[in-house]
Amino acid sequence: MKKEIAATAVALSLVPCAVAGQQPVPGFRDLFNGRDLTGWVNVNTADDTWKFRDGLLVCSGRPLGVLCSEQQYENFVLHIEWRHMEAGGNSGVFVWSNARPSERGRLPDGVEVQMLELEWPNLNKRNGVTPPVAYVHGELFGVGGVKTVPDNPRGERSMSVENRAKGKGEWNTYDVVAVDGVIKLAVNGKFVNGISRSTQKKGYFCLESEGGEIHFRNIKVLELPGGVTTPEQTAPPLGTDRQGQAAGPAAPPIKASLDQLSWVSGAWTGMLGDRTIEQHWSAPVAGSIIAMYRSIQGSRPTLYELLAMEQQGEGVVLRIKHFAPGAGLVSREAKDESIDHALVKLGDRTAVFEGGTPASPARITFNSPDPATLNIAVERRRDGKSVSTEFKYKRITTPFQ
Repeated sequence: MKKEIAATAVALSLVPCAVAGQQPVPGFRDLFNGRDLTGWVNVNTADDTWKFRDGLLVCSGRPLGVLCSEQQYENFVLHIEWRHMEAGGNSGVFVWSNARPSERGRLPDGVEVQMLELEWPNLNKRNGVTPPVAYVHGELFGVGGVKTVPDNPRGERSMSVENRAKGKGEWNTYDVVAVDGVIKLAVNGKFVNGISRSTQKKGYFCLESEGGEIHFRNIKVLELPGGVTTPEQTAPPLGTDRQGQAAGPAAPPIKASLDQLSWVSGAWTGMLGDRTIEQHWSAPVAGSIIAMYRSIQGSRPTLYELLAMEQQGEGVVLRIKHFAPGAGLVSREAKDESIDHALVKLGDRTAVFEGGTPASPARITFNSPDPATLNIAVERRRDGKSVSTEFKYKRITTPFQ
């Protein structure tokens, strides 16, 4: 309550004082009713990703995706309390968001207010290098094409000037004051970070599901008077793009078993330009189908991939990690990270996976028109257009030498 009062004091300096005959000064209101998701839209996560338990909003962290408000917000104070339940947990809240996952991933645009558990840097070392501790203390940054100017630059991100976040199982409090493209963030009772000149200044709130269980409580908003925000600085309404055309969210995961995907099993080879490509898929065993991918140019390998289709509850997830050939087999992804895609469509020898991150493919389609053929289409976003690369394979019966 003290933290809310402090945030209110900051916000009320921006609101005209009430006098006799005028409407009272607005106060904080709850964004959740404590029972269900009324007022929110489950954009692209599972039915059981978000649920209430003992008055807390509990997010399982799986699959990757967002839960977004039905209402847009322009100028406001957002009060939110959160705690990670797993070491290295990853989450955040997007503000001024379009609430629509990009075609290159399962996350929307906006300004992300990041929520990371304190062990995240230690669990995400790259080539033996530990990421900066600034990651876990409330960084702010634009995503999905939204640009901002950081108060305390760490590249394009803004890092907190003081480390105040708490670790697994402990409650953290964020107070986010957002006015006319400027955001100031208080972490556990002290303002320590900010951005300005956001290119998007009105949009939705989105809570992020990203791999680990996280709890939320006391999510409240104090709405402030509107400002001079143009249509170009406003997120389009849910279900449309900026031209007003229908634009649905990523498809939700479907129920399926790995046995329904057993037709991918086997050894496959093909050509992609001047490169020889190969994939070797195992049979479904112990809740997974695993594969190796190798790309060869001339007499040298250029890329390795480890792929796994895993049973996750009643659905199937495709996980991918990339490796550079040579000493160390250096991974593009962090030690405990993979690029994940949920199965969203399954037909006769056809499977469609959607997901990943904003920097990875949004859709991967497997199609086997006959037992001797496997085609894999990978869709990406380039220069504002959707581009598909098709990997065409034929079954082989002897291993590569």
